[in-house]
Amino acid sequence: MSDDFHMTVEGTPRVVVTKDDVKANPDDNQPDRLVEHDVTDLAKLRREIQYLERRLSELRKQEADLLANTARVILAYGEKPDFSTLPNDILQEIFVLCLPESSYLISFWPNEAPVLLTHVCSHWREVALGCTRLWRSLNLKIGENEADIELAKELFEVWLLRTKSSRQELHAISAPHTTPGILNGQLAFLTDQFPTMHSLTRLTLARIPASLLNNIPPNSFPLLENLVLLLPDIEGEWHSPITAFENSSGLKKVALGGIDPALAFPVVLPTAQLSHLIIPHAMGSTFWTKYLISAPRLKSFEMVVGVKDVDPTPLSSAPYARKLLPSLEQMTLWSWQYSDGKIDYPAVFRRFEFPQLRSLRFVASHFQPGIWQQENLNKLKSLQHLETLSLALNSTWGLSGLFPFTPHVRTLHVEIWDSCIDLFHILTLKPEPHAENLLLNLTTLEFDVGAYAAGTMRVVPSDLAALVRSRMQGTTLASRLERVVFHGTAAAQLSRDAPYIHCLRPFIKDGLKIDFRLHEYERSYRPTAYWIEMDSYLEGWREAGVVYSDTFY
Repeated sequence: MSDDFHMTVEGTPRVVVTKDDVKANPDDNQPDRLVEHDVTDLAKLRREIQYLERRLSELRKQEADLLANTARVILAYGEKPDFSTLPNDILQEIFVLCLPESSYLISFWPNEAPVLLTHVCSHWREVALGCTRLWRSLNLKIGENEADIELAKELFEVWLLRTKSSRQELHAISAPHTTPGILNGQLAFLTDQFPTMHSLTRLTLARIPASLLNNIPPNSFPLLENLVLLLPDIEGEWHSPITAFENSSGLKKVALGGIDPALAFPVVLPTAQLSHLIIPHAMGSTFWTKYLISAPRLKSFEMVVGVKDVDPTPLSSAPYARKLLPSLEQMTLWSWQYSDGKIDYPAVFRRFEFPQLRSLRFVASHFQPGIWQQENLNKLKSLQHLETLSLALNSTWGLSGLFPFTPHVRTLHVEIWDSCIDLFHILTLKPEPHAENLLLNLTTLEFDVGAYAAGTMRVVPSDLAALVRSRMQGTTLASRLERVVFHGTAAAQLSRDAPYIHCLRPFIKDGLKIDFRLHEYERSYRPTAYWIEMDSYLEGWREAGVVYSDTFY
């Protein structure tokens, strides 16, 4: 055995142990025991070294695997992009995709796009400020005090500089004020710029004093397409009609709120070219008759049925030469402001023909068949293109008297606040030869299952399953149910384990399709502001809900 013992561990300094390093202990008369003790320690050390070497080998293997995987990814997809090397036009396209889906929601909040994009680095700021599409829309909230108004003015001026000459969308919403007249001077910064904003395509003005709007020249909005106007409280206060929009040759969609039906209509509009019209006020049958005659291109309109809108006269006793609305496809009748919210027969049904009507919506407490005379129900039955019937009702009372006169309906959308059990029983097909089966062309059922829709949430699963089963099996005279759609505002409402959804899962194998629609807002049963989000005829016009709201939001 060598006089010297050498030990080397990879990655550590070389250690040399010699005889001179071992000092004899005069008190120790057993050297063999000392050697045995050192050998034991050495064995432990070697075992630890072996463990560390194995662990090091494992880590190096993991490193090699990761490097190989990285190489494969780079080979397949290219290297990780360096945003600083992206062309500016590509970076701008990415920035545009960061904006809210609805342009109505684009604001100057510092923690949201587009402003947030200017705070990342100097390069991003330069690219973002050079992209006019990022700044195409502004949701401007104007508070009550002078500081809020001054801030709104500054934001508005900055926005004008950033949009330059690109297409613009402005949504200016002022907080409610008890004395709107004092705002004339403070909000003039807004209306004074309108004559120069020739690229404005969408405009929302909420609670801007009518006296300011009266000062806007008629030729100020040549490219305007969508207009939402919520006038401040002007009950009993007369102003000359606003003429700022009468020459807007591209104007198609108009929503007007804050109107006093007792006064003259406050806005001059190019009605002959309008495709959409929302006026959530009981304007009276005389107004609607006059207005609809002058709007032959109207595709969709919403009206409130008030005491002056109801037609109590039977068709046979006072025949009218009915006017034609050749383009009308969708109509909403909102009855909450009259007769306890019952669905009454509006005069427009009697005075107009709408051969292309495809969608009819009732927002009311319930349907009362006794009010609808037979001639009126037959008029409803004559709508051969009526494919969609939407019911936002308190109860199902009277629906058995309505459904026989809507035989062509293929899609039924219901939002019932009481129990839906009666509705399910009415729609369940009966096998008896002489049973009265309704809505035989029905292929799609849609339900609102939000927190407010307590009735739909309380459905008895067995009743819903029985309805679907009867429609899936069908009869020789009935169409087969193809789809059930659930609308909600929370994921839990649309869970597959929810009783009203779980009970339908067995029908999937038979071809039933179950769809889910998750919405940001839930529609309250009286106002229809949040219906905008799910209405195909109002798709992309979310700001129209402003005319239904009496709060600053």
